[in-house]
Amino acid sequence: MAAYYCGLSPTTFDNRVRCGSLPRPHKDGKRVLWDLREIDRALGEVDGSDNGSASSADDVSAAEAQAMAAIG
Repeated sequence: MAAYYCGLSPTTFDNRVRCGSLPRPHKDGKRVLWDLREIDRALGEVDGSDNGSASSADDVSAAEAQAMAAIG
């Protein structure tokens, strides 16, 4: 879902996490969680835009719904 949120293939997303250009996930027991604000900040650094502001709850919910629809 995090790769879809970024518009990347899962392989490209994993490679960017591995090289450090995207943040690592947070683990909560068996769950792997991604902080969308951290991803947004990292993507802002990559494309040079100032994307440091947090996404609204509606934006996050919409992105989650799109990602779930894409995988399921």
